[in-house]
Amino acid sequence: MSWDAFFKNILKEELGNKDLKVDSDIKVGKLPLSIDLVIKKKKERLKYPKLPIITKYLRKYNIFEFKSAYNKPKDTDISKLTGYCGLYSEKMKIKIIGMKKVTCWYVVSR
Repeated sequence: MSWDAFFKNILKEELGNKDLKVDSDIKVGKLPLSIDLVIKKKKERLKYPKLPIITKYLRKYNIFEFKSAYNKPKDTDISKLTGYCGLYSEKMKIKIIGMKKVTCWYVVSR
């Protein structure tokens, strides 16, 4: 299992519950574009003791892009992640003022 699949599974197992919805490989746009992982908080103010380095910074919508050791980071990755955030916001009908509830995460293996 690749590290990003392992990391997705850990986040799903540890954070998925009645208060957090964790989805992976979300399709956005007309091309075969997909977001690696989305964590959506169902309640605004919740504290999670599991994985505090992540849960401390979760907003309502959290979009993750993973880069493995075999998939080297590129200068355009942040632009791509920003585009995914925009496409996801459009899909979820999040207005521009609501974008403060969206967090983009760029996770690199090393």
